[in-house]
This record gives sequence, structure tokens and C-alpha cells, in this order.
Amino acid sequence: MEQSLNRIHDRKYVTDLYSHFRGSARVSLNSLGQFGPYVRDPHQEAIQALQTAFSQEGCRRLLPSNFIPVILTNAELQLAIERSNLHKNDLIERLSPPPFLEIPAGALTCLHGRQRVEAARRSLLGEDQWWTVDLFVDTDNTDWQRMMAEEYTRSCQFTDGEIFVKIRLHAKSAAHFAERRWWAQLSKRKQDFLRSFLKHPICRSFDRLLFIPGIWRGMNIGVLDKVMALKCDEVGS
Repeated sequence: MEQSLNRIHDRKYVTDLYSHFRGSARVSLNSLGQFGPYVRDPHQEAIQALQTAFSQEGCRRLLPSNFIPVILTNAELQLAIERSNLHKNDLIERLSPPPFLEIPAGALTCLHGRQRVEAARRSLLGEDQWWTVDLFVDTDNTDWQRMMAEEYTRSCQFTDGEIFVKIRLHAKSAAHFAERRWWAQLSKRKQDFLRSFLKHPICRSFDRLLFIPGIWRGMNIGVLDKVMALKCDEVGS
């Protein structure tokens, strides 16, 4: 049954993906002004590591695996195509390199790649400040945005704290399929610890902190049994 549900969700994801995809293009880093709600918080160590890699190996921004998914409205895309003297087919023909699309500063919302963008801004100069993006048109349906953002980040290493936050937020919004994907990131041992912790009263205190960025990176799910043994909830009762 669960495998059938997974296949249904996967088909829906692919259908939504292709219905919103409009092609790929090079854009100025200045146009990458916003980040979606499912993008990871800035991580200075990761940014600095990317800066080092860029200086030693180049940023490889023409590799499709390094493209950043972005969203904009249909009207914004059409205006950019006209301003750049392009045709919409130019964006989907997989030209090498992809065409350069003139987008106003801050107009694009990134669904992934915050660390990469920040590292590129610090490393690239002048006319070299551009990146390659996959273009998707915006919609009121945020489900596909969440799934796509998480799909683009599947190869990333997430901290226990980031996984915990994703699991709790998806559980609270009844996004059960997305929640299961994050559970799968944990080892069997950590899954057992977390399931026990979710039944403990102190979990409610953790939930009140979910929307505070930057505090979860040091969390270790493997020691939650020790947190529960402290009986911290009794102190405030």
C-alpha cells in the first residue's frame, strides 16, 4: 500500500514538475534575490568550503546538476524573454551554454542553492557574476515547490536538527508523504529515539522553537533518550 502511495506521489510530482518547467538560462546573481520557505538556512562553513572549491576547481555552473531551481510569474518570464531578444523555445532547447536572460534584480525566488549563491557572490566578479537556473512558473500550489526543493537537496547532508524540524513541520501540516521522506533520512536507531521523544511532554517545548532559525544545527537525535531521562518537564511544572 505504501509503495503504491509513493508511486502516486512520484507521478504527481513529475507531472507538476513538467507543467511548471519553462527551460534553463543564465542569469545575473543580482536577480537571485529571494529564497523559498523550504530552503536551508545560511551555513557559513558550507559557504566558505564552496568558496575554496570555486577558487581551486571552478564553480562548474554549466553542469545541469548545479543548476538552481527558481520561480517567477508567467508575466515576468515573458517580459524577460522579450527584453533579452529571445524566443521561449530558446530556453528549452538545452543550448550550450544556455542563453542569458535579463531579469530585474531580486525578481527570482530560489528553491535551493542558498549556500552556492552566497559563495558565488563572494567569489565571482563583475560580468562573471551569473549562474545557471532552471525556470519554473509560480503557482498558488506550494506542494510541488516543497517537493521540488527537497528533491534538489536529496544529495545534501542534513543535520539531525534540520531533519527534526522538517519532520515536525510536515507532521503539523499533515504532509504525510513529505514527512516520511524525512524519516527515511534517519537510521533505525535514531528513528526509535525520535518516536519515543515525540510522545514525551518536553517535545511540546521543542515545537515552540521550530521557527527560530540557526538553533538546530547542533541537535543530536541520538542523545534524546538522555534528554528525556533528565525529566526537565517536571522542573517547570
